[in-house]
Amino acid sequence: MGTRRTLLGRMILFLTAAIFLFVLTIGAVSYLILSSNLENKAMDDMKSAQKQISDFFSLKERQARTSASLASQNQEISKALLSQESSSLQRMGREFLQNSGLDFITFVDAQGIVAARGHAEGSGDSLQNQKNVLRSLAGESSAGYERSGASKLAYTVTVPLRNGGTV
Repeated sequence: MGTRRTLLGRMILFLTAAIFLFVLTIGAVSYLILSSNLENKAMDDMKSAQKQISDFFSLKERQARTSASLASQNQEISKALLSQESSSLQRMGREFLQNSGLDFITFVDAQGIVAARGHAEGSGDSLQNQKNVLRSLAGESSAGYERSGASKLAYTVTVPLRNGGTV
């Protein structure tokens, strides 16, 4: 009778171990399949989000370039800048910001001194140390990311205003 119990006990132990190993194997295989699928899904989602962000910034860049170009061709803005009419420039800047969807506009004279801002009060400070302003003063349009005083990092577009052939 003792041998039968020992044999029965060993069979039960063997079956329990076999079931445990079977469940463990199925669990591990399921985990690997699911984690691989989830990883692929996460990568696809990340690529999609990256494309959306890239498309958003491309659209904003085109809008900023177009808006800046339109502002540079506005004769009223050119006249007000030449005659240093800060209040008129600030008013036109505010109107421009409302219509363009941009956040900032700054009008700078030929020496790099702020004549007016459409987004804030204040003028008279120098922006000669900003690369985008230097390019504009040299007659070149430019666009790119740059550190600025108002924000830690800004996408800036600068376009020189021309009066005849003079910047």
